Amino acid sequence: MWKRMVLSMLLACLPWSFCHGESPVPEDMGNLEKAGAALEKQEEKVPWFEIHGDYRWLYGNGRFRGKALSPESGAWKRQDEKVTMETRRFRLFPVLRLTPHLLLKTALEDNRIDQGPGNSHHLFLSRAYLQYENESLKIEAGRLNYYLMDGDLLDKKMDGFRIRYGHDDEGPGRSVFFYGRTAEDRSKARKVLVLENKRTLGKWLIHSAYADFRAIHGHKESIPVLSYFHMPSGKS
Repeated sequence: MWKRMVLSMLLACLPWSFCHGESPVPEDMGNLEKAGAALEKQEEKVPWFEIHGDYRWLYGNGRFRGKALSPESGAWKRQDEKVTMETRRFRLFPVLRLTPHLLLKTALEDNRIDQGPGNSHHLFLSRAYLQYENESLKIEAGRLNYYLMDGDLLDKKMDGFRIRYGHDDEGPGRSVFFYGRTAEDRSKARKVLVLENKRTLGKWLIHSAYADFRAIHGHKESIPVLSYFHMPSGKS
């Protein structure tokens, strides 16, 4: 009985994927040439649909020191307070392969905030974009995540298109062009232009980037946004 339970648990942990084709093990294992040819043929076949995900419990405890706008008096006051954040996050990443080089990538996300600022955001579609990729070119268009400079410069969901060409360890390196906007409401959204280059020179990895952020709205609309981030207007 326990052996069947263990087997069921192992099967449940396998990644979900569906593909067209034959059995992954060649039938004729006695002939090495035929077996090798069958394996090479099957390596060219890829799943037409796959899904993976993760569930995380995130906890952070820190301290905020800075100026904050007092709703009562309307004046800026120095603020020093302890901040606790506790979030349960569940994400699924369904991928549909339309052609050998064209994929539709999506992300479903569910955030439950137990402590800290903000509201819980139940299951929603956080990302959806088309991706075309070959040996040296990669094109993405739609709502995607941009993770720039290890997330120190940019780690946000963006609406737009991104083009990557080349490889880090070849010739001029890998170049990236992105144009779009941050995936937020109009009062907070920014137009964004990013140019990147990443290359390997011997033991050195050189990564350079230029990012241009421009407000979509006027100055008056931006004041509440600056207040939200505890920044007086004119000093940000």
